Parts: sequence; C-alpha cells; structure tokens
Amino acid sequence: GCGLLSSNLDDFELALPEKQFVVDTAQWGLRVPPGEFPSVSCSNSCVVDPPLCDPATCVGACVNSTCEISVPFSLYQPVNLALENPEFEQVDQGARVRVKEILFAVTENTLNVGTPPLQVFLAPFAVVTPDDPGAQHVGDILPIPAGQVYTGRIQFTTEGMIIAETYMSAYSEAFNFIVAGTALIRGGDPVPTGRVVGNITGTLIADRI
Repeated sequence: GCGLLSSNLDDFELALPEKQFVVDTAQWGLRVPPGEFPSVSCSNSCVVDPPLCDPATCVGACVNSTCEISVPFSLYQPVNLALENPEFEQVDQGARVRVKEILFAVTENTLNVGTPPLQVFLAPFAVVTPDDPGAQHVGDILPIPAGQVYTGRIQFTTEGMIIAETYMSAYSEAFNFIVAGTALIRGGDPVPTGRVVGNITGTLIADRI
C-alpha cells in the first residue's frame, strides 16, 4: 500500500457538538443591591451576616480585617458524540479520535465584572461536579472581560489533550463537560450583575472506515 500517505488521506474532520454554558450572577445568592460591595469589618472569621450572600452559595473569609466573599460555581453539559453527530458512523472502529482544537465562544456578555479563570473538566456521564475524583481537569478558559464577546481556544493542561482524546475515542459512551470557577468579591468591588453565555465547540480528526 501507500503507507502513511493513504492513512492521511483517510483522515476527516468531525465537529464537536456545541455545548452551551451560562454563568449567571443571579444564581450566586448575593443579597446586596447593585453598586459597590460593602466593606464589612471582621476579626478572625467572616460570617456572611449582615446578609451579604446566601450561605448555601458563598463562603466568607476574613482578609486584612475585611470580609471577602467567594462564590464557587460549576456547570455541566452531557455529550454523546455518536448520537449527536451522525458522521461518527464513518469513523474506523478502534481508531483514535484526535483533537484539532476545542474553542470557547462567548456569544452574550452582560457582566459588569470579568469572570475568574474557568477550569474545564471531562468526566464520566454519572459525574457532574468538578470535585468528584472521576472528573479530570483538561484545560482552562482565561478570564472573560466584562462585556466582551469573542472566541478563544481552551488552554490544555499538560495531560489535557491526551485525556480529551481518550474520551473522544470512546465516542459511543456519553460523558460530561464541566466548567467551574470561583468568583472573589471584596469590599469596594462592584456588585456583580449580568451573565455570560458561552459555547464549547471544536474540531476532531479521525480515520475514515
């Protein structure tokens, strides 16, 4: 045969199904009106009372005698490559599916503050939170500036590309994309309002049957 040349000619590109993620400050449980986040004095610990935010969604810390609020959040979307993209029927069974690129496209952004860095995890279908041992951190989305819409590449971790290709190669098995971050709010900061809507998309490469 023609060796490597023929296998390269058999390569074809597949679209990663688009998955939407919405980071919405309305779900952060903040209990202060829009404007400037209040500076609340503290000694050792920061009790989020006077009510700064819902204790179910935020954590207070006493830093330099002032309360800081952390709001951890995570979102997940299931992916089933074989069901969502019929072109996978043309992929050679057992062939490794390779990742050309995975993108994060911000399509709506009404946030008045930038997002924190966002971590991207891949996990088996039953795992929906980033702190589960089954979730694997594969890459990062750089902080999204307030009000900006754009498309950028996900920055893979050292092992992230290999982990992603392992999930993509088992394309008949459903898995989850998880996006997570922690917003930090200090006294004097703007009270976060608005939301950001983004889609994870991408291009995969596989061998045709």
